[in-house]
Formats: sequence, structure tokens, C-alpha cells
Amino acid sequence: MTSIRALALTAALLAGASAGCRGSEAAIEVAPPAVAPELAPSRIQTGDVGVFENTDKSTKKAFADTPNAMVADGKLWELRKGERLVGTLQISTVKAKVDLTEARQRNAILRSIISSRVEELDVGEQTVWVSASEEKVVYVWFGSNLYEVLVLKEKDLDYEAVLREVLAHQQASEAWSPLPITEEDLEETSS
Repeated sequence: MTSIRALALTAALLAGASAGCRGSEAAIEVAPPAVAPELAPSRIQTGDVGVFENTDKSTKKAFADTPNAMVADGKLWELRKGERLVGTLQISTVKAKVDLTEARQRNAILRSIISSRVEELDVGEQTVWVSASEEKVVYVWFGSNLYEVLVLKEKDLDYEAVLREVLAHQQASEAWSPLPITEEDLEETSS
């Protein structure tokens, strides 16, 4: 009798999982990805900049989960030259419902971060969007389930060299997962 109940329970679980795969309301929730702290370098040689995670309560609260948010997890690092704050690096993972392979989703995130004129910059294999003003430069790029924002505001820094160093560090990390190239991306590049 026990094996029949176990078999029935297993069949019910499999039926529920199959129904979830078809888009039923009983779909299984995928745990949101956490930010891998090893994606942030501990030091940036360009400009001799230290990188320190900001763990203030207000920062953690800003990344707290809300039902309508696209962000699953987020962390913020301060870039400091001595005691002086010269920039920040924000890494945010997105919830499973957000598909970053869709240009529309990436553009929505990009528009929410940068409202001014944006230029595209290719750093090796990585596409980065940049917006510069007299006060600061903002870089945004995407991985397979995350987006990142690097803000630099120290005029004595070589901004692109800092960006290249951060990207090189990340791409050397096992935690880095690049955004797959889609047909839509190929069409945009060929036009």
C-alpha cells in the first residue's frame, strides 16, 4: 500500500510540474539569482582605486525585493582613491521573468538608468552603453542574467581604462556569464 501511495504522489508531482511548464498558475518559482561578489574587483590598478562593498542599511533597503521590481538582487561597491569617493559599481541580477536576450527588455533597463544621450562602445566582445556629462560618466552593460552600472566622477581617472580593467576582471571570473548573441542582435549589427 505504501508503494502505491508513493507512486501516486510521484505521479501527482510530475503532473503538477508538467502543468507548470505549460504556463499554468501552478508554475514552479525559480529562485532569483544572487549577485556573485567575485565579479567586483578588490582593487583597480588604473588610478590606484580601492573597491569596497557598501553594506549600509539604506543601500540594502534600496535593493530589497518588491513584487513588481525586475531586480532579484543587487550590490553596490564604492570606488575610492584614498578617502575620496571617485565612483560606484552596481551589479544587479534580474528575476527569471526578465529576458535580457530581448533588446526591448535591455532598452527598458537602459532608459531607466540613463535619460540623456547614449553611445554604444564595444570593449572586446562586450557591448557597453555610455553617457557622459561634465560631472560624470555612466557605463551600463549586460550579462546573461544581470546588468551593471559603473559611474565615475574623478576627472583625473582614465575612465575607459577603469572600465576595461573591471570588464577584464569579470570576464576572467567563473561567475561571469555573457549575454548570448541573438538573431536580433545580429540583425541590428548588420543594418
